[in-house]
This record gives sequence, structure tokens and C-alpha cells, in this order.
Amino acid sequence: MNSLSLTAKAVRYGIFAAASLTASTFVYAQAEEQTETFERIEVTGSKIKRIGELTPTPVTVISGDGLIDAGVVNVADLLHKMPNTLVGLSPETTNNTVFASGLNNTDLRGLGSDRTLVLVNGRRFVAGAPGSGSVDLNNIPTAMVERIEITTGGASAVYGSDAIAGVVNIITKKSFDGISVDVSTTQPTEDGGEEKYASITFGSEIGKANFVTNLSWARQGQLSFMDREFLREAPIVVRNQNATGPDDPQAVVWGYGQQVLASYSKTGTFVSKGTRYSFDENGNVRPMELGQALPPLTSGRVDYLGGEGYNFAENSFIKTPLDRINFFSVMSYDINENHKMTMEASLSK
Repeated sequence: MNSLSLTAKAVRYGIFAAASLTASTFVYAQAEEQTETFERIEVTGSKIKRIGELTPTPVTVISGDGLIDAGVVNVADLLHKMPNTLVGLSPETTNNTVFASGLNNTDLRGLGSDRTLVLVNGRRFVAGAPGSGSVDLNNIPTAMVERIEITTGGASAVYGSDAIAGVVNIITKKSFDGISVDVSTTQPTEDGGEEKYASITFGSEIGKANFVTNLSWARQGQLSFMDREFLREAPIVVRNQNATGPDDPQAVVWGYGQQVLASYSKTGTFVSKGTRYSFDENGNVRPMELGQALPPLTSGRVDYLGGEGYNFAENSFIKTPLDRINFFSVMSYDINENHKMTMEASLSK
């Protein structure tokens, strides 16, 4: 009886082992059938492309379609609206200056444009001004942008001290088949600050060769203080030099109008016996029409509220005019599976 039981148990164990081996073989074979082969992995900026929120260093990705949907005609205009960037040099921050007027630089985390590295297709781009490593974003046409990747931490370990604030990597289109035309205009309700934009993008894919070329033109009109009523009659606040202290109700003096420096005039000015004089159209001497005197500055200079002289509002701009023309072309040819020949050409004015 015992020997029969042992034999029955051995048979049962053998059947169970054979069934398990068959199931394992089936599962293994099924797993092999589901295996996928990846022929190419894209690496951008020495970091494998992945979901930005899940990376050790978060990456903000903006698509080129997002730029078009936002009506942005300049890459800098969108970067200036990002919460992790500040406005560097721009047509709004270089007013009334001779150097760098009209440049568009981005500034990550407020550490400076020279500490913000801007790459184009993972490579360094030519600087926008002598003596500076910051890139002028006016040189990069919006229509050629495939996506923008922004990294704000840990980039200096890869790229060096010019990436302490972070890296802005602009990826351009590599291929395009067809023709695309983009025309837009922005007209404010008041004069000044008009914007016009026109762009044509065309390309083709022929076998192993492809190319994409873009030609774009943009014009941003100037915006003067005199173009807006709320700036023509803006509130002026001046510290009162005769105040007894910060708690004095007259510590500051304010009013509405245009701040004028009387010591400069279009026709010339001089002071005689405490009276300031100017000249009329015929060159005759006449008393200068002064407005309301404001409290003297620390240097002793006295400005006026209204009157003749150098009007700060007439000679100040909110935005300087900017005209630009961009030509950008990318060509490539697949020599074989592991080798490709590419050429990029960029021309900006």
C-alpha cells in the first residue's frame, strides 16, 4: 500500500512539474513576442528626453505650436512671461540708452543674462553683444522653433559657470514638407506700439535628404510716454527736502503732470538776477515760462511740474522700435543608419 502511494505521489509530482515547465515556457515565449526594439534614442543637452516633471532636475518644455497659439512673434516675449525668468535686456529695458538698445536677452532666476546659457539644438549660439556671452533671441525665428526646454538647476555641472542660472535649449525643426505662411499684426487702441509679422517656411523630404528654410520679418513700433494718457499726466512723487522726518505728512510731495528740467531748452536758456530767460522764434530774449517748482533734489537741482525746458515724458520711451529680418535653413542627408550629414545656416539683421 505504501509503495503504491509513493508511486502515485511521484506521478502526480511529475505531471505538476511538466505543467509548470510548459507554462513557464509559454510565458517566456509570450514575453519574447512582446519585446519592442528601439532603433534611435534622442539625447538633447546631455539628458535623455523624458517627462519633465519626473526628471531629477525638472525641465519645462514649451512646444513651437504653443508659441504660435500665443500669438508670439519673438521667442523672448514668451520667455519673459515665464515665472522662472526675468526680463534681461529688451526693447522695454534699454530705453534712452545708446548701447544694447533693442537686444532681447533672457535672465533665469534673476542671476543675470551672462549666467543664463542659451543653446540652439544643444550647441552654444553666437553672443548678441561684444564682451557678453548672452544670446540675442532676436536672431532665432519663432517659426523654426520645434520646442524650448528650460532647466533651472544643476546645469552648471554639465555646461560650466555660464549656466549657473540654468539653460534654455531651443530645438529647431529638422524637417518639413510643404509651405507654411504666417502673417499677423497687433494694433493697440491708442497710437504707438504697433507690431507686424510675416513669415514663410518651406521644405521637402526627398529620400534620404531633407531641408527646411524660413524667412521672417518683424517690426515693433516705438511706444513713447506721450502716446499714453496715463503717462502724459502721470503722478509725480518727490521727496520734500524740508520735511522734519519720515513721519512728517509733508515728507513727500506729489502731483499730476509732466516733470520738466528748466535748465535745458530747445532754444537755449540763461539766468540773470534770479530770473530765467529764453528766446522766441525771432531770437528775442523773453522770460522763460516755468511751471510749478518741485522741492529741490539732493544735488540742488530744481525740477518743475509743467512749463518749458527738457520734458522727460517727451524724451522717454516705454519701448524702443525694433525691425528684424531672419533667415534660417537646416539641411541633412542620411549617409547610412549610423551617419548623417547636416548643415545649419543662420543670417539675422
